[in-house]
Amino acid sequence: MSNLTLRNVSKVYPNHNCVVRDFNLQIKDREFIIFVGPSGCGKSTTLRMIAGLEEISEGELWIDGELMNYVEPKDRGLSMVFQNYALYPHMTVYGNLAFALKIQKIPKKKIDKQVQEVAEILEISHLLKRYPKELSGGQRQRVAIGSAMIRQPKLFLMDEPLSNLDAKLRAQMRVEIAKLHKELGSTIIYVTHDQTEAMTLGTRIVVMKEGVIQQVDAPQELYQNPVNQFVAGFIGSPSMNFLETSVGFSGDRACLYVEGTELPLSDNASFILKKKGYTAGSIQMGIRPENILSEKLAAETVGTRLSRPIPVKVTARELLGNEVILYFDLEGKQCSARVEPENGTKAGESTKIYLDLNKIYLFDPDTGESLLYHPAAAQESIPA
Repeated sequence: MSNLTLRNVSKVYPNHNCVVRDFNLQIKDREFIIFVGPSGCGKSTTLRMIAGLEEISEGELWIDGELMNYVEPKDRGLSMVFQNYALYPHMTVYGNLAFALKIQKIPKKKIDKQVQEVAEILEISHLLKRYPKELSGGQRQRVAIGSAMIRQPKLFLMDEPLSNLDAKLRAQMRVEIAKLHKELGSTIIYVTHDQTEAMTLGTRIVVMKEGVIQQVDAPQELYQNPVNQFVAGFIGSPSMNFLETSVGFSGDRACLYVEGTELPLSDNASFILKKKGYTAGSIQMGIRPENILSEKLAAETVGTRLSRPIPVKVTARELLGNEVILYFDLEGKQCSARVEPENGTKAGESTKIYLDLNKIYLFDPDTGESLLYHPAAAQESIPA
């Protein structure tokens, strides 16, 4: 069990390339924290600074009230699970699990007991005599997790541990890791670029861009209430649709205009825009694919404010089994809608769509800041 604080942490390489900048985060005991962002955003570098595999250029790392900047990796009480499993090929599964305890001079009887317990939890008892080359990818990753578990660390650090697995195995291992977190009551920091992993595993998600934290929030809050256009576009698949449109007022009611169709905004959105001075001119609008409705879904919808029908020409269609994704152009931008699986509209055909007017996001066209963002419970401040 462990609490961790990163205070004004930065990483600058000798070539003056700053890959992590002024990183502040407090992680409580038993949390499952996800670092997510595009390649090169600094998420793995941050994890490696926590592990002690990268030197912290500026700032402080505290674990359970102890400054860790200059503590050797082996003395930080952490275990790390890597993307490439990092198993000893010449050792059996038993040998890989037992290795960390052997070098600590733990008695053989105690080692055997702990190996058996870990193997039982991970359901790999039947694999103890096999070598890594005889295992599947999912089995190797279980052994790698077991090697980390057996040390009983304060913190688990996981660097894209499922990225080498196929889709089915990734789904299975997500369930196993979530179950493991619950059973062990451990603190986990997990790096991924996979949104499904982030949304399903994390108690909180840290979204990063170019070495800077953009937003830290619970998964659902992050999805529904993004702080800026980058977060809104990064979280969600297919990603949020963005349109550069114009805003105007009719009395106290703000309206957007898409393909000549007037979209009256809610009283709350109208009030906020007026208060912030967005009374006329261009604005960035966002709407998620599930909030663009087909004619069938619009007809079945009750109690929702929908736009008038907007005619579009479908440019591509993806059947995903339980849903269909339709692609089309709006205001010169490719957009997508998530519609019912029986929708038979094909590429090249015309159809009508309806926008859920209560699910429209608005962003400043210059800064990308969300104009409708409302902070949830105030984030806990980093102790001085």
